[in-house]
Amino acid sequence: AAYYIPVFLVTALAFAAGAAFLAELPGPARVRGRRAILTVIAVAALGVGARNIYGRSGRRFDLRAPEAAANLLASSPPGALVFITEWNLYSPTLAAQEVDGLRDDIVALDILLLRRGWYLDALARRWAVRLTGAEDEFRRYRAKLADWEEGRPFQPEELTALYEAFTKKLIERAWGRGLDVVWVGSVMGQHLPAKAALVPSGIGYRVLPNRDAAVVWISDAAVSFAAAGRDGLPKDDVFDEKVRPLLTGMRLQRALYDDAFGRRAEAREALAQARHLSPADAAVEEVEGDFLLREGRVLEALEKYADAARKGGDAARLAEKSRAAKDAAKTPK
Repeated sequence: AAYYIPVFLVTALAFAAGAAFLAELPGPARVRGRRAILTVIAVAALGVGARNIYGRSGRRFDLRAPEAAANLLASSPPGALVFITEWNLYSPTLAAQEVDGLRDDIVALDILLLRRGWYLDALARRWAVRLTGAEDEFRRYRAKLADWEEGRPFQPEELTALYEAFTKKLIERAWGRGLDVVWVGSVMGQHLPAKAALVPSGIGYRVLPNRDAAVVWISDAAVSFAAAGRDGLPKDDVFDEKVRPLLTGMRLQRALYDDAFGRRAEAREALAQARHLSPADAAVEEVEGDFLLREGRVLEALEKYADAARKGGDAARLAEKSRAAKDAAKTPK
C-alpha cells in the first residue's frame, strides 16, 4: 500500500540516526554497540522476512488485480477516453499500460486525480493531442487549481465549475474525433455533458452523446472473472469491499440492459457472472426473481425474492414485488 512508503522513509531515517550515534561512540563502546545493533538488525530482518514470505505465499496464484485491469481494458473500445473513479481499478490498469505496455491507444484517467496539478501537467505532456480543442478549459482550470494548491485566494464554486467544464470538454472533443468514452465506477453526472446516455458494457459504461444513440442495442465487452471467483485465495478487504461490488453491479446492469432489449440469453449470462462474483448478494437474487416473474415462473420468483430479503435486500420493495407477483398469479388469463 502506498501509505506504507512514509513508514519506510521514517524507518530509514531512524536507522541513519542510529548509525550516526554509533559512529560517535568511543572506540570500545562503538565496537560493542555496533555488534549489538547488527545482531538485533539481523534477527529482526530474518523475522520480518520470514513473516513477509509466509504472508505472501498465498498470493502466488492471486490474479485478481491483473484480471480486473484486463477487464477494464477489454471494456474500452480502440482509442477510448476512459474515466475511472475507483483507484483500486485505476492502479492495476496503469500498471498494465505503463509496465506491460498494453493498450496504449486508450487514455485512462483517474477522475479524482484530475484535481491535482501534477496529474494535469502529466496529461498535457503525454496526451497533448487529446487536449486539442480543450486548451482554454485546461488553462483556466489549471490556473485556478494552482491558486488552491499554492495557498492563494480562490473561489471553491468557481474551481469546481472549471473542473467540471474541463472534463465535459474532454468528452465532447473525444466524440468530435469519433472516439468512444467510457466511465468506470460510481457515475458522477456533473462531469458528463447534459444529454449524455450511459450503456453498461463489460465493467464500465459507454458514454453516448444522447439518448437517441442508446436506442440501438450495443454488444457487450468480453470479460472474465475466473480469478475473482477462484477458491482458496487470501482474504482481500480492498477487493471484496470496493472492487467486487463494482464488478457485480456492472454485470447486473448489463443483465438488465440485455433483458430490456429482449436478449434473454445474454441477460442470463451476465446475471450468472454477477452470481459468480457475489453469490450472497441480495441484488442478484432480486434481479433473478424479476426475470423469473417475467417468464411466468411465479413460485420460483417468490423464492428468489425471499432469498433476497434474507440476504439483506430492501424488505419493503421485495414485499411489494412479492404481493404484485401473487396478485398477477391470481388474475385470470
